[in-house]
Amino acid sequence: MMELTDNLQRILETIVEVATCDYALLAVRSGDEFTVNAALNLPDEVISASFSIDPASELGSLILKHQLYQCEHKKPVRLDVGEDILPEINWVAAPVSLGQRVIGLIIFGREDGFSENEIALIKALGGHIAPSVEKSILNVDATYYLQRFALLNDLASLASSGMELSEVIVRGEQLLERAFGANSIKVLIYDAPSDVFIEYSESNGKPTATRIERGLSFERSVMEIGQVLRIGEVAKLSRYVSAGKDVAAKMVVPMNFRGKAVGVVSLESYQIGAFSDQDEKFITVVASQMASIVVSIRLNTEMRRRANDMLRVNEIVQEILGLAGDKSIAEYTAHLMAQKFDYEMILVMLLDQELEELVAEGVAGSHVADVPMGFRFAKNLGIPGEVIRYGESVILLDAGETASYVPIPGWSPGSGIWVPLRDGGQVFGVVSVEYQKKDLVDTNDLVVLEAIAGILSSVLTNTRQYEQLQGNVRQLEAVRATALDIGTNLDLEILLKRVVNRVRTLVDAHGAELGIVDETGEVVQVLVSENPWQDYTGYRFPFMSGVTGRVAATGEPLAIADFNAWEGRGDSVFRAPFSTVAGVPLKLMGEVIGTLVVQDDRPTRAFSKEDIYTLDLLAPQLAIFIRNARLYQELEERMNAQRLAEERLVRSAKLAAVGEMAAAVAHELNNPLTTVTGFTELILESLEEESPEHEDMSLVLSEAQRSREVVRRLLDFSRQSEILRVDTDLNEMITMVLQLTHHLAQTSNIKVRMELWEDIPLIRADRNQIQQVILNLVHNSIQAMPDGGELVVRSLLENRENQSWLGIRVEDTGVGIDEENLEKIFEPFFTTKPSGEGTGLGLSVSYSIISEHGGYIEVKSRVKEGSVFTIWLPAESRIELED
Repeated sequence: MMELTDNLQRILETIVEVATCDYALLAVRSGDEFTVNAALNLPDEVISASFSIDPASELGSLILKHQLYQCEHKKPVRLDVGEDILPEINWVAAPVSLGQRVIGLIIFGREDGFSENEIALIKALGGHIAPSVEKSILNVDATYYLQRFALLNDLASLASSGMELSEVIVRGEQLLERAFGANSIKVLIYDAPSDVFIEYSESNGKPTATRIERGLSFERSVMEIGQVLRIGEVAKLSRYVSAGKDVAAKMVVPMNFRGKAVGVVSLESYQIGAFSDQDEKFITVVASQMASIVVSIRLNTEMRRRANDMLRVNEIVQEILGLAGDKSIAEYTAHLMAQKFDYEMILVMLLDQELEELVAEGVAGSHVADVPMGFRFAKNLGIPGEVIRYGESVILLDAGETASYVPIPGWSPGSGIWVPLRDGGQVFGVVSVEYQKKDLVDTNDLVVLEAIAGILSSVLTNTRQYEQLQGNVRQLEAVRATALDIGTNLDLEILLKRVVNRVRTLVDAHGAELGIVDETGEVVQVLVSENPWQDYTGYRFPFMSGVTGRVAATGEPLAIADFNAWEGRGDSVFRAPFSTVAGVPLKLMGEVIGTLVVQDDRPTRAFSKEDIYTLDLLAPQLAIFIRNARLYQELEERMNAQRLAEERLVRSAKLAAVGEMAAAVAHELNNPLTTVTGFTELILESLEEESPEHEDMSLVLSEAQRSREVVRRLLDFSRQSEILRVDTDLNEMITMVLQLTHHLAQTSNIKVRMELWEDIPLIRADRNQIQQVILNLVHNSIQAMPDGGELVVRSLLENRENQSWLGIRVEDTGVGIDEENLEKIFEPFFTTKPSGEGTGLGLSVSYSIISEHGGYIEVKSRVKEGSVFTIWLPAESRIELED
């Protein structure tokens, strides 16, 4: 070292003769430090003093760029021998450079400042003396470095040998042992993810790796502080230093690469003070080179691994492209991942439609026998829940030590990675890879899994978008099919029910209702309601009340995501059973004639713009169909009314003709029957009751009297008797008739039920005739139930054909009437009773009485199920008669 100092001192004195100054320093660079080897007009302790230059400082930045550094009235550097050595004057520092390499630093100082010419001269001197400085350094250290050059050469060759890291480490240790004469040299590589040292050794001719999880506190300290620790006599510090048996000296050097330690080199010797300063400096270089080799091999290995991984990822991508269906894609992707990467367990989990649970649609791996396909996780549970919540990947080297980890039943937690599946900013699933042992995943696995997840997300998203497009096409086709289906029926009631039913299916709604604007033009009345919670049929919504009223009033579609929180809802006191509502107006020639509203009670369901568009597309066609059905209904009602009127007219004509014929027949039969009856009675008086002739004549008298009764009825039927009309309470008439027939019904095992309309208005009618009609119908019903049954008599009040009508309905569960006989039952002398049990005049007389009161009789009957007879009388007849 003295020879180097003398040489550099002569160089410094020579250049000072050219560059005038008061003080001067010449320092040689060694790694990140500079050592002063020559000085002018400064204390002797400056020689061999060291200083460091921060690359980020102004001095460091300029020197590395081969530029001059100037400072005024302050120290240019800080020496490790004291801060007061250098005076605070004007200083200029110039790099001593060979090409791009800075090998030293020359510093000039004086009280006065330096001129531009002097500064230019100093810069030139830095480059001019560099060869001489370099030569002096080489001459002094030539012997030492020549001895180590072969070692460095051998180490460099290891980097390009293509060997694995374990082989390079073992070979490097052997080279270092020969070069330094150490009894033991170990190269320990630090594994940051697991925080352990890995020691490589040779066993049976093959390198093996051993993970050292405990101990080596001395080596850890060296790595943490990043500086060499050299102990000349271990015995003095045995309490603090871990060393092998008989070890006298030890030196541990950090393997630094770009300021970061990747491991340590540990040298041990049985001789005290075996390692010199020069050894320390050189082993630092060797350790740095070893660090470069380790990083380089790691990078190459990682690059090869990543290249292979990306090749396998690409193979997976090629396989899953073109697949359809979330479940199929997830299942096949998991299978391919297990096949290509030999993962122990892969789960591809997708959020369900309600976005409440993660469903394992894809399950594969070498240890998944106990994990069922379709296994479900709550979306906020465990590590998958964190990934869903925060949208970030998670990697765990020891899952069992993580509080938020929730193990799958039958699975032993070890290490794993969880990666989100995204559609834009929305996370819709998680891909996870797990092992049952710790520390089996690393950042490279994370990169691979994120690459697969990215491609899988795109495939699933594109598939979903395609399926959505197909769904839109199907939806439009469904709208067309719905319109065609609905348009085939002109029955208004059936049409409206079909509309509501088809609309629910069309937009996947749990509820739907259709309302029509009433004649006031200010209220919407719900005609059809279909949902699982409540029937809203008959509800009336004023304009601007609720969604129905708002849509009708504005004539614009409306969708409410949270109906219970909507300020426009009609009733804000009670909570609605549904959560989301949408409605569209039904318009005809610009006028709103009704509304179509859909509801749903699923918390995550909200009607989309596509749903509104679908309803809006269907609405004009529905409006036309409803108008056509209304017109058809009106036409049908008018035709039915006309047909009923014609039937009544024909029936009245028939009754009149029969009445005239009956009067003539009755007069012709009445006189002979009177004669027969009289003479028969005289004969019976003269005969003994025990005589055979008395029984025969009694039969003659009985038949003659029955014939006279038939004649009397014919006369009653034919006479146009005067009607005595008074205010009549139909409920009172019904009650009286049922009291009269109570005993007959009870003995016939018939249950009688009476349902009367409260506050039914009075009607102007002939009480006796109305009572006769009711009694006739009740008798007929009792006779139709020979084995017993149920008889129900009701009073009614209805608006029929834009008129108020009072009704009396007699309903039985008897034998019923054949369909071919229904048209004949009101004709005189027609009866279905056995011969001798009926005249066939009861219903004819009843119909005649009701017709004279301005009413009519309806009948419905089914064989073996019963009959329903309804008398309809106009409620306005009382007013008309009074007028």
